[in-house]
Parts: sequence; structure tokens; C-alpha cells
Amino acid sequence: MSAKSFFVLLVVALALVIPLSVLLEWLGVDQFDSILEEMLAENKWLVVIGALFLAPLLEEPIFRLHLDLKITSIWWGLGMSILLISQQWYVTAVFIVYLVYLLIKVFRHRLPNLKFVVYTSSIFFALIHVGNFSNFELVDHFY
Repeated sequence: MSAKSFFVLLVVALALVIPLSVLLEWLGVDQFDSILEEMLAENKWLVVIGALFLAPLLEEPIFRLHLDLKITSIWWGLGMSILLISQQWYVTAVFIVYLVYLLIKVFRHRLPNLKFVVYTSSIFFALIHVGNFSNFELVDHFY
């Protein structure tokens, strides 16, 4: 992606996100308690170390490594995805099914569409991070 395209995409994203967040705040929809804020108040350095070092070391292999559609990468993602089992076990279960699907497709030498793989991985990445809010119910706030 060129620098110009990146800048245009960034401006468009900000032009959409900022008014939406203002609207949601005005409607009172943004009232979710962040688990990270609570942890940050109690253990600042632990959260900083976890957010800067530990989270990327775990999340990137789980959600991005399989994007090259290599069998070993998908196996690594499957193995590491077990670390995601928590309150949102159902999202992790569906993510594991998705990785098994990819594994089967790659074994059969029928690579899935790369856009499908990237978008699906991004959706799962976002859904897992919804767990950062303590009073957030995905069914109630699906939008």
C-alpha cells in the first residue's frame, strides 16, 4: 500500500469513527467498564508489560501467522489458540473450527480466497477483544 493510500484510508477511518463515537456517547451506549482500566489502576507495570510485550507475542501468531496459508503456520495457530479459552470460549471454539477448515483446504491444495482469510481473522481478532469489557454482552450489542 502506498503512503498516499494509507493516509487516505486513515483519514476516512477517522472521519467515520470519531462521529460514530460521539453519537454513541451522546446516546449513552458507550457505558462499558474496561477490565484493563481496572487492572491498570491496581498494577500499572504489569499491564504495561503485558500489553506491550506479552499480548503481541501471543496474538500475532494466533491471528496472523496462518495468513500465509502454510500447514505449519495453521498448526501453530491451532495450538496457541487454546490460550484464548476464557469467558468467550464460544468465539475461541468457532475460531478453532475456522483454523481446522483452513487446514483441510490447504491439505487438499485448494487454497481459500486470501480476502476471506484476512477478513475472517480480523473479525475473530475483534471479537476476542470484546472480552476487554466487563459488562459487555455480544448478543445485546452486536452492532
